[in-house]
Amino acid sequence: MNFAQAFDALREGKRVARLMWTQPGARRPAWIQIVVAKVLGEESAPFIVMKRDDGKLAPWTPSQTAILAEDWILVV
Repeated sequence: MNFAQAFDALREGKRVARLMWTQPGARRPAWIQIVVAKVLGEESAPFIVMKRDDGKLAPWTPSQTAILAEDWILVV
């Protein structure tokens, strides 16, 4: 799917990934999701995080390449 379709899926609470992120030998495939965090008892605004292949979460902003890509997939 394209980025617009992937972004719609994100807004529905689904996880998405680029097909190229599922590299052979990766411990776990990376994916992105929109989350709301609790910090010091306060709720954050929604933001996109990436679950990296090492299992850690990191903020994520799409690159021009990601926006123009057609290899987005749903992650179950």
